[in-house]
Amino acid sequence: MKKKFPVKIASAISILAIIVSVFSMFAPAFDEDAGSVRGSFFDVMWGLQSDAYQVSIVLTVGFCLLLLAFLLACFGLTLTDKGTRLYGLALLILAVAGGTICLFSIPLYVGANADVIGNIENTGVTTLGAGSIVPAVFAYIAALPGLYLLLKKKEA
Repeated sequence: MKKKFPVKIASAISILAIIVSVFSMFAPAFDEDAGSVRGSFFDVMWGLQSDAYQVSIVLTVGFCLLLLAFLLACFGLTLTDKGTRLYGLALLILAVAGGTICLFSIPLYVGANADVIGNIENTGVTTLGAGSIVPAVFAYIAALPGLYLLLKKKEA
């Protein structure tokens, strides 16, 4: 008799990974050659450096997708074995989309603030920092239980 991987364990793993993902957004968003740090992922997302910077709508959507994945995973704690494929698909889509948007933070940040920053070469932003990479990695980890639930075979 095979052991079952219950939906509640999958949801708990996703919840923990998304919590780590969101809290790691407090780390610096970019590694800069100039040495000055623009701030955390939240500073970059909502343009908190000064009044001249704009909110990056797409980065905010990515953050909201992660929050929706968290709420869905909390809802998953109440599920039984019925409807787990749809739940797994939704969790997979939300977490992967949110994590992927985090990886595109440099062009999204520069695009939202093109009037202030100008060309991307003028920014000094060359690589992603921990505030952009770690949330994406843990969002992908949060999506793995959803992938498992989507692909698991039905027991007779």
